[in-house]
Amino acid sequence: MAAATLIIALLTAGSRVLGFLREAIYASVFGASPELDAFLVAQGVPNLVLGLVSTAIATAATPVLAGYVTSGRRDQAGRTFSGLATVVLLVVVPGLALLGLLAEPLVRVMAPGFGPEQVHLAAGLTRILLIASLFVTAMNLLTGLLHAHRRFTGPAFTGIPFNLAMIAAALLFGARYGSWALAVGFTVGSLLRVLVQLPEARGIGFRHRWTVDLGDPGLRAIAALLPPLFLSAAVSEVNVFVDRMVGSTLGEGIISALNYAFRVVTLPHGLLAMALVQALYPSLGAVAGSADAPAFRRLLQQGMGVLMVVLAPMTVALLVLRDPIVAFVYGRGSFDGRDATLTALALGAYGLGLVPMALRDLANRALYARRDSRTPALVAVAAMAVNVAGDVVLGRWLGITGLALATTLSFSVGLVLLLGHLYRRQRVLDLGDLVARTGRVAVAAVLAGVVMDAAYRALLARWHVPVAALGAGTAGAAVELALVALPGLAGCAAYLAVLVLLRAPEIGELLGAGLRLLARARGWMPNRLTTQETPGRR
Repeated sequence: MAAATLIIALLTAGSRVLGFLREAIYASVFGASPELDAFLVAQGVPNLVLGLVSTAIATAATPVLAGYVTSGRRDQAGRTFSGLATVVLLVVVPGLALLGLLAEPLVRVMAPGFGPEQVHLAAGLTRILLIASLFVTAMNLLTGLLHAHRRFTGPAFTGIPFNLAMIAAALLFGARYGSWALAVGFTVGSLLRVLVQLPEARGIGFRHRWTVDLGDPGLRAIAALLPPLFLSAAVSEVNVFVDRMVGSTLGEGIISALNYAFRVVTLPHGLLAMALVQALYPSLGAVAGSADAPAFRRLLQQGMGVLMVVLAPMTVALLVLRDPIVAFVYGRGSFDGRDATLTALALGAYGLGLVPMALRDLANRALYARRDSRTPALVAVAAMAVNVAGDVVLGRWLGITGLALATTLSFSVGLVLLLGHLYRRQRVLDLGDLVARTGRVAVAAVLAGVVMDAAYRALLARWHVPVAALGAGTAGAAVELALVALPGLAGCAAYLAVLVLLRAPEIGELLGAGLRLLARARGWMPNRLTTQETPGRR
């Protein structure tokens, strides 16, 4: 598990760094502009297909296929996946064509604050991005297949060629062709995400068969999980839809600023949280299938503890150091002081939701592994109601901060409901242990926040740097980086010291995993860190 997490984290790190560079180039070329708003809204239409079909199906397929692989029935896993992929493509292609015809009225619904020119632009971009949706659908399905075989390298690598394609499109053609260049770059990058997974798919012996056996027990098991997963995925897209719909009425650039802020939050979430969740998910599915409740509980508790320990100081940094973070990442070119202020406001509010978002993802996967997709769907509906109400109330009251806080609040409510179900109904959660872990992390995080804030203010005073200079991008990249790195390091040192004093078990777990990985890398231990060795695998 630790080895798989490390592989995913390292490859995701490369992808996230490129993603940061991509967003920085967007900010430099477009700023928080109506043109970029149109591109982001255009992405929402094909995301309806991706969320409702490919992502949900890949999530449902992973534990079913992993069960076949674990029991040695790889041929059956291949047949089930071939039938699944064939059915999905037969459904998705006509759906994309229909969305292309309805692009303009859909944009009017999704962004009621757009003028006629923005609507026309967003509709044209949507039709290009629908082609990319077909490639992303294939990519998601391949990811589910490879994860079921404990193959994580190809799926984790997909973000690198995608981001390179987007960077090239924005940097080389953005100034001349505007957001049209981004749409074409997105499509090319999505195709590359499929191509980089094909070698690993061939490596596990997969060959696609254009046949469908509706009596396949694997297909039936996947189909049984799908209705609530479809609902969960649809709810997620509705949240984004409402965020952007309300944002379009609050002024130009609001949608872009929300996107810039959320991209910063996705760095630690994608790099650390999703790396652990993706590596843990197949193992949770295998353990759940063996009816070993203590092992399942142990994996879940340790996973949640590690997520909290790793992400809490990053939450503090996103809140306390939001101004220099935004200035360092985006503060150049067309990205002006207003854009920086809006993005920083959203970043602080989104940052509060980092830990609840990560724990919610792990709790959802734990329930999926136990073949319960109904509960996550119902919880997602409740969280959606919170988000929609928050957008309407807080968005109108607090502007962009309210929109971001509504999202954080929905993550938190969803997490509480999921944990309650895991504790009361599934009985695979030690609530007392989780509360103790949370308490230790909270105490350490508060102290880290105090240290970060004091160090940040001291540096501003010592270097005579007004906060307005950060927003205007005139402080200099070196100063902005120092204002993030030095207080961040001081806060993290205080955080670790408190956790050690409180004897947090996660410190020992992380240290032990690191030592075992080091030993494996040096050849001191046999290759037994993966959750299951498969025949013929080196």
